[in-house]
Amino acid sequence: MSTSRDIAKKATSAAFEKTMLSFLPSLQETLTAIRDDIRHLDIKVDNLRHEMYDRFEQQLTTINQLGDRIARVEGSLEQLADTVREQGRRLDRQSDRMDQWIERVVRVEMTQSRRVKRAS
Repeated sequence: MSTSRDIAKKATSAAFEKTMLSFLPSLQETLTAIRDDIRHLDIKVDNLRHEMYDRFEQQLTTINQLGDRIARVEGSLEQLADTVREQGRRLDRQSDRMDQWIERVVRVEMTQSRRVKRAS
């Protein structure tokens, strides 16, 4: 025999079940909408990932090109420095030669001035 308590429990359970079943279609729609939103979000994240990768590749290419250019400029600067050093050495040698010529001229003049003094 069912007691009033059992009847109330069954009635409450049936009412709850009926209420839940009435919410089920809207719950299903909400879950479907959430799944769709997650799919769209996944697509956006993938697109963003590809865009970031492309930008990274562009920056890497730019950095590599810049490194190559710096190496070329560095090589040109080294050549220029070598040329300047060589020119400096040549100037030093010419300066040494000029000093030698000046010394010779001074000696000749001193020798001639001694001869002129002796002759007079």
